[in-house]
Amino acid sequence: MQIEVFASQGDIEGVYIVRDFGDERQDTQFQDGRALIKVTLNDLARQYYNIVARWRDGTSSSFPIFLSSGFEGRTIQIQFEKATTGQPDASICLDERPSGVRDAFMNFFRCEQVAKSAEQKFGKWTRVHRRALSGWFRANYYLYTRATPSPYGLNTELVELLKEIDRDARPNIARDSGFAPLNVAEVRATLRLLEAEQIRLAGLVPRLVQNGALAEAKEINSMALDGYQKYQDAGGTGAVFGVNKRLLEANQKYINALSGDI
Repeated sequence: MQIEVFASQGDIEGVYIVRDFGDERQDTQFQDGRALIKVTLNDLARQYYNIVARWRDGTSSSFPIFLSSGFEGRTIQIQFEKATTGQPDASICLDERPSGVRDAFMNFFRCEQVAKSAEQKFGKWTRVHRRALSGWFRANYYLYTRATPSPYGLNTELVELLKEIDRDARPNIARDSGFAPLNVAEVRATLRLLEAEQIRLAGLVPRLVQNGALAEAKEINSMALDGYQKYQDAGGTGAVFGVNKRLLEANQKYINALSGDI
């Protein structure tokens, strides 16, 4: 599979992919604002990576992705945006709703920087911090749920902030003025999705079946079923990542019938 990385400004030095930030890295150079990283995997189970852009001023930006050998033949695109410094201005985040993947990436990096700057300058959960955090969350959630399955992950620093909201907000409410404009119910629903991420792989099943990879399709669908059970155990209901338990069970029966394993 290929990871196609774009940068909106000309001050990027290189990009690399790592499973852990302490791993050895090998830069891929940019040409005309674009770099191409090739990845070969032999495991269907999801594997987490970070794509890291290195800027000429010595700073870096990163974005989490998850990959599986089921993505083979697919090109995954990431758009990096160099964060600007200066007075935190959350107005660029409050009303921004992504209109597409590229737009979501721009919002993600801009609002991430504003949220971090605002927390440092004004303090956590101040009005400007919450407004920026809301835009950061919306952009990341859009990417996280945009495609089935989406290869885009949730930023770990953002997740820790969402967990704080879940812990400190009043139970059984959609909104808490102490965290507005963030919607507490949406935050909690997102954390439930995170607990059962393997459901996301179910989106690979139709293509695997179409290509005759029945053993792989069965394995992926079984992982998704296990994930859905965890989702239910955590209080989740209804469809998630485009599937529900009934559909996953029907998939399993269909795959078994095709493979003669009834």
